[in-house]
Amino acid sequence: SHQQMKSILVLQLVSNKSVHSFRSIRKDETALFVERIREYSSSSSETKPAVINLSMMFVELTNNGICRSSFGVRCSESEKRKKFMVLLKDLSELTGTVRVGEFLPWLGWIDSVNGFDKRVDRVAKEMDDLLED
Repeated sequence: SHQQMKSILVLQLVSNKSVHSFRSIRKDETALFVERIREYSSSSSETKPAVINLSMMFVELTNNGICRSSFGVRCSESEKRKKFMVLLKDLSELTGTVRVGEFLPWLGWIDSVNGFDKRVDRVAKEMDDLLED
């Protein structure tokens, strides 16, 4: 169910124990991030300063940290990147969606009619398939 999916996500990725266990990943990714900025800035000249898109770099930093924590590989180095990003977007939409059946159990059938339950099942299956590869 939707509530179980939220619980699993919280337990696996954002519990105190798991956050602590991913410390080395965060340190590695931050070091790579700083090194990339250093490389970009050293490639510039006095007449042509480097333009660095920090927004994209922060997105990559975050995505690579999540991918390494989830799959053990950096997203930018993986074929799974696009699939993972689509699933992450779908998952964030689902976790932010209010299920009628969660608050009014006798109206839980609405979640099936509006397609919510199918979306949850699809995302769960695709995430399982991705994690099993």
